[in-house]
Amino acid sequence: DVKDENGDNLLVLAAREKQSATVDWILETIPEASTRDCIEAAMKLSDRKERSKLAKWKGSEGASRRRLVQENLELRRQLKTETEPTKETNYESASD
Repeated sequence: DVKDENGDNLLVLAAREKQSATVDWILETIPEASTRDCIEAAMKLSDRKERSKLAKWKGSEGASRRRLVQENLELRRQLKTETEPTKETNYESASD
């Protein structure tokens, strides 16, 4: 997880800067940046609407959401490695 000089991660930084769309993207994409502790820290910097959204990611429903994000990330990584050409792949030239 990337942190700034104050120890704040991406989610907290996005909340501090009132970047609602970025907060959503982080929650839905980067499981390491959306732990319960990070969500609690971001909630302290958020307005009521944003806190309500973050609270949904914090509780038991949030644990399910975070687990789903982690599973999706792992699947994307697996698909990427399966579809990448290997060093052994032979490419035929267009002139053949």
